[in-house]
Amino acid sequence: MRVDEYLYEVKLGEDPEIESIFNEALKEVFSKNYLDKIEKTIYNKIKIKEVKLKNEDEIAWVSGPGTITINKNAFDKRTHIQKIKYLLHEFIHVLQVSKSFFFFKKFKELHELANKLDKIVRLGLVKPYQVFLTGRNVSLGNAGRYEVISYLMNDSIDWSAIKEDSKDQFIYALKTSGLFNIESSFWRKRLK
Repeated sequence: MRVDEYLYEVKLGEDPEIESIFNEALKEVFSKNYLDKIEKTIYNKIKIKEVKLKNEDEIAWVSGPGTITINKNAFDKRTHIQKIKYLLHEFIHVLQVSKSFFFFKKFKELHELANKLDKIVRLGLVKPYQVFLTGRNVSLGNAGRYEVISYLMNDSIDWSAIKEDSKDQFIYALKTSGLFNIESSFWRKRLK
């Protein structure tokens, strides 16, 4: 067996089809170097916890270190593409909160990029922040600066909510970060 057959395999719950699609999505999202770092740091440490809630507005969330909780009642009604978007969104949060020795961030560069992107967005806003993230003027609760990258996963960014030069700065910061596979169709769709 080749070494590369071991790479990029994140174990997610009990659905092998979702797991396979999710792992393919990771290759589209992250640069090879950053995906290698993710793989070495959290290999097989992501868990999916399934709950059944009547409230179908709650679909997925991070519920602890390396744990994404999904509301099966709501999640199972989504298409595979929608499921992957939810999982990618929450996966970004898992990376953002991953720490070693209780306080050192394992993915410091992702944290720093989120801060940089948030600053670019807030300085260039022409519409409310939540409109930039979601395309709608809805309450996001405690959504803060660490939501920028996770909402990119949703493909819900509304570029008309920021000035054109801010959009250019944002895209430049993403490209030069080295964290993402910017040439993939996943990113080309989001950054048009």
